[in-house]
Amino acid sequence: MTTRRAFVAGALSGAFLGTAGKASAQSTIQIRISTAAPPSDFLNKALEQLKADVTAANVGLDVSVHPASTLFKQGTEVPALQRGNLEMSSMTTFEVAQQILSWAISIAVIC
Repeated sequence: MTTRRAFVAGALSGAFLGTAGKASAQSTIQIRISTAAPPSDFLNKALEQLKADVTAANVGLDVSVHPASTLFKQGTEVPALQRGNLEMSSMTTFEVAQQILSWAISIAVIC
């Protein structure tokens, strides 16, 4: 069983590796994170801590957290990820299944 911490660590690794090629062309890489969670929610607080840790590490990443669907409405994050307008999101599996039909069957089997 995958824990939430392992999932977030894997997602961050994928985001960092996916943008590693852009590091030579830019001084900082922007990572925008969208979540429907309100600012007082534990998920948003964890994302804010992630932002603080990345900023303190000074690794050339600019993390911005957008709580309460302020950047993209809930349900529009998957298309934003597909277009390249967003780097990370805390979405549900059902939102992924709506946009990527080939995953819908495997998600239905898992759930």
